[in-house]
Order: sequence, then C-alpha cells, then structure tokens
Amino acid sequence: SSHLDSSLLAQRLTRVEMPAATLACEDDEATLEELQLSLREDQLEADVRAIELDIAIMDLSQAMQQQEVLVQQWQESIKHDKDNVLPHDWTDDDKRDHKQLRLGVQEAQKELEELQHRVKVLEEQRAALDTA
Repeated sequence: SSHLDSSLLAQRLTRVEMPAATLACEDDEATLEELQLSLREDQLEADVRAIELDIAIMDLSQAMQQQEVLVQQWQESIKHDKDNVLPHDWTDDDKRDHKQLRLGVQEAQKELEELQHRVKVLEEQRAALDTA
C-alpha cells in the first residue's frame, strides 16, 4: 500500500513539476494528430465523392448511349414508313400515327439532350474534385 501511495505521489509530483513548455508541446502533438486525422478523413470523403460521381457518369453515359440508339432507330423507322407510302395513300390514321411518332422522337431527343447536360454537369463536378 505504501509503494502504491508513493507511486501516486511520484506521478503527481511529476505532473506538477512538468514544465509548461512540455505540456504545450504535448498539446501541439495532439492537435497535429487531430489535424492529420481530419485531413485524412476529408481526403477519404473526397475520394468517395469522386467514386460516386464516376459511377453516376458511367450510368448516365450508358443511358445516353441507349437513348441515342433509340432516337436513331425511331428516326429511321419514321423515314422508312414515310418513304414506303405515297402521301396521297396515307389515311387519316396513318397521318395521325406518323405525327405521334414524330412527337415521340422529339421527346426522346429532348430526353437525350437532358442526359447529355446532366453528364456534362457531373463531369464538371468531377473535374473540380481533381483540381481541389
């Protein structure tokens, strides 16, 4: 018990006698470690964000390619239909169907443009992460 008491007393004396500069140095080291940890965490978060953007860009690019193919096929189908039927042979239903198809192609083209815009925005965000 007396050995324990003297050990505690020695620890207290050591703490009391420790110069203020030593305590400040230990605080600086702890602060430096906290800053380094914070920087590593920030870098990991930036890396995760970059990966998320890369995945979103790939997904949207794939959707954009599919939309491009759809629009092209649709346009060719409309052209083929129009080329194979003389205008005076078109019924009112044919004209209405053709108009609906053209409107559908226009809508698909707008969706394609929106996908292209979204990919561009994501690519700009991704590039900003690389320069940050």
